[in-house]
Amino acid sequence: MNILGLDTSSQIAGTALIDNENNHWNVSWQSKNNHTTSLAQSVKSIFELSKTTVKDITAIAVSIGPGLFSSLRTGISFAKGFSFGMNIPIIGINSLEAEAFACSYDDTNLYPIIKVGRHRYAWSIFKSINNQITTIKKTEISSLEEIIANLTEKSIVCGENAIDLESFQKTGKINKNILIKQSYPANSRLFAITMLGKIKINNGEYSDPDTLTPNYSQEPSINKKKE
Repeated sequence: MNILGLDTSSQIAGTALIDNENNHWNVSWQSKNNHTTSLAQSVKSIFELSKTTVKDITAIAVSIGPGLFSSLRTGISFAKGFSFGMNIPIIGINSLEAEAFACSYDDTNLYPIIKVGRHRYAWSIFKSINNQITTIKKTEISSLEEIIANLTEKSIVCGENAIDLESFQKTGKINKNILIKQSYPANSRLFAITMLGKIKINNGEYSDPDTLTPNYSQEPSINKKKE
């Protein structure tokens, strides 16, 4: 089983591949406006690194958000085209679940956060029990101050944008017992998306490519009516 993973939920984008033995290859890049032009090339690079071909891929996992509007659409559209073209399963992976999976500690509340707009962050609460990620609180969009108000002791704030909370801890607004853990290395969420895809496939979980859509968690500004 070779799982191809795609993550375009933020400006740190990437492609990965995991095989039966959990050997892992990845390509990641800092992307501002070039998700579309870089994604196909990164997939080609993954095949070269892993010495596989498109025919060796048995399923594709893709981040569905929360995340940036246009970049999520790019990744999901590519994944759908790949799934249809190769007649293989597709698995949509929640970006926050992947962040939690990447830094999971048993019996600890995990608060993954991803920036989705100016001063706005998507966040949720998960708990890892026996290496299984369980959702405690569904995704919300809040300011950092609102997230801080929901933190409990002995928790871990994790994810690409966890570092944005460090200044609040230095000034005493966040309890020192709360661990702030930025995704490191940058491809940890990418690996988690691909591995979660493999786990879900092994559990018989698939997504319907006809109904798979981005999880923005809020209406994109392009769709909002001007008052």
